[in-house]
Amino acid sequence: MNSTRLLYQAAGQPPVPAVIDASGWMQLSKRKRPTAPPGGKCYLCGGEVEGAGVPTAERFGETWTAHGDALQPDAEWLCAACAFSLSEAATHPAKPNPFKMRTMTHLVIGSQWELLGLSDKRRMAEVLLSPPRADPWLLCIQDAPLSAGHAIYRTPVNAAGATAWRVTLGGSVIAGSPTHLAAVLTPIEALYLAEHSKTAIRTGVYTPKWILAQGENDWARLEASIVPLRGQPIFELALFLAQKGTDDE
Repeated sequence: MNSTRLLYQAAGQPPVPAVIDASGWMQLSKRKRPTAPPGGKCYLCGGEVEGAGVPTAERFGETWTAHGDALQPDAEWLCAACAFSLSEAATHPAKPNPFKMRTMTHLVIGSQWELLGLSDKRRMAEVLLSPPRADPWLLCIQDAPLSAGHAIYRTPVNAAGATAWRVTLGGSVIAGSPTHLAAVLTPIEALYLAEHSKTAIRTGVYTPKWILAQGENDWARLEASIVPLRGQPIFELALFLAQKGTDDE
């Protein structure tokens, strides 16, 4: 099962306003009407449209720049699950007002769908350090909500019980495992707790004041452990997740 369908099922397959069936297709003007009623393969995920969908040309206009991501670029229909994942006015029991799907972090474990924000990094790290064992799952992390692009459809689904995982951070796929992440996250959090900024940790350019405050030997040991990983995707994920005593942004 792909990511949009796992999410859509966990959400309870809610109605998507733009989705139409064969009768809705007949009511479209000939200029906007796809050549056949809803069916065939989904433009974005490549799955079956199953009798109801959104005309591809209707959903993807000039502002859509990710046509290269489409698994069926010639398809005239987008499935309901993909349309839901691209919603600009979705709803969730934990969020009272409609929201843009692309601005939130989405955690789906089997039939459970959680919405997470920048203050929920502990929850994100918890899942990555101890992955779900009983259900397939996905984690689509949005690190910049104000400039967010759609990323759910790019997010891999991890098999139940698998220790190695793949998630997305800002739309980029990152592969890792609990052991690999812990090996990077532990020293990064120790440096962050010692008042080094995330910019300093990312660049390796530290403020001498904080090195002396921490102790040069302790700082040098931690810095040496992350030097080989600096710039790698797992390093960026760990740096994003790093927290002090309480959740912060």
